[in-house]
Amino acid sequence: MLAKGAAQFRFSSPQPDFAGHQLCTPQPYVQGLDAAAPFHPTVLGQLAIALADQAAVHQPGA
Repeated sequence: MLAKGAAQFRFSSPQPDFAGHQLCTPQPYVQGLDAAAPFHPTVLGQLAIALADQAAVHQPGA
């Protein structure tokens, strides 16, 4: 839904790569159920999101 809305107004929708860092992996990029903020990104998850945002901003023609 977010990607469709972004495309409608010619915005990109960055897709951070969490491959290998899903919830039940040894080093997840999201906090677990017992964390203070479940399903929110960890510090490394926030970094992955920021890098995806930066790459989208610096795409040629964007």
